[in-house]
Amino acid sequence: MGIYSNLGIEYFNKQKDIMKKILFLLIAVLATQTTTAQNILIVDNTDKNPSGSNYYSDLQEAIDAALSGDIIYVMPSPNSYGNVDIEDREGLTLIGLGYNTSAINKNFNYGSEVGTIDVDNSSNLVFKGLQINNLSLDNANTTEPSSTIVVNGSVVGGINASFVQGLTVSHSYIEGFSLSNSDNTAIIFRRCIINPAGSSISDYKDIRNGNFHNSIFFDFTVRSISNSTFKNNIFLKTQRYQYADAQIQEIADNNNTFLNNFFDITLPLNDGSNFGENNVVNEALNPTDIFADTAVSNSTNVFDMNWDVTPKLSSLLNAGTDGTHIGPSGGVGTYSNSIFSLPFVYDIIIPTEIKAGEDIEVTIKAKGN
Repeated sequence: MGIYSNLGIEYFNKQKDIMKKILFLLIAVLATQTTTAQNILIVDNTDKNPSGSNYYSDLQEAIDAALSGDIIYVMPSPNSYGNVDIEDREGLTLIGLGYNTSAINKNFNYGSEVGTIDVDNSSNLVFKGLQINNLSLDNANTTEPSSTIVVNGSVVGGINASFVQGLTVSHSYIEGFSLSNSDNTAIIFRRCIINPAGSSISDYKDIRNGNFHNSIFFDFTVRSISNSTFKNNIFLKTQRYQYADAQIQEIADNNNTFLNNFFDITLPLNDGSNFGENNVVNEALNPTDIFADTAVSNSTNVFDMNWDVTPKLSSLLNAGTDGTHIGPSGGVGTYSNSIFSLPFVYDIIIPTEIKAGEDIEVTIKAKGN
């Protein structure tokens, strides 16, 4: 009986060891998918973090270990990944779960949150599906600007662009930004919700050399704007900053272009060197008058990320420069307020018995989130 028991235990342990190897192989497949000069690194700071050469619990360590062309998956976690520095780097992509997880994604209850991402003298960076408290792009003393920075499908508490050449922000929720350096170039905000929502006016500086397309400015205070283009945007709950010096103008005669925008206040869109055309101005309407979604509320200064941004107001329908709607629902392609790029394994099929030394077939089913 004892001999039989020992053999049974030995067989069970062998089976268990083989199963562990299969699961480890599965994890390795997801973590080490490669193309030319590309690795996938996975960062997970929860207690479920597996071990492996491509797994990290610390985001900064993963960034330091990554090579040009690498992708870093920032797994969802109830804990922030903290502040990170990206200096003198090129060709890195950080992908999180996306925002609006409570409404769309049922597999996770939280997102991928990072504190401050401090970027210096770096290029070709992509931040996708992250919750970023602050994105700092170089500092005032930088001699070589960062370039070709992409933010997509993310929530960003603040973007401070001190010196950048090539910044594209799309399908994102932005709570504040500063674009105050005249040397900034090629800055594009496309299909974003820009919602300072109760922050101090002093947090916002001049906007220079910006391009804003098909976005919503909600509870936004207009300060000095120059050399910028606005087209197909919706401005709601807009305010004008009152400068102590009456000679300072927010946007007058500052070489701006305004095309097919909706403004709920009057602004000097055609003064001096400015050019404005096909704008709806001084339409003091409430959000419920603008959007078709019945969940939209007039009583808040916070634009809910779950609201459908499709307009119902006739003056916004198919009224953009490209013949599509004014606001984020217009433009090319479908507007999405969340991106789920991380693989979610939902089924593993293996034989009921595995004999030592034999090959087996394993079926793995996964889907993008």
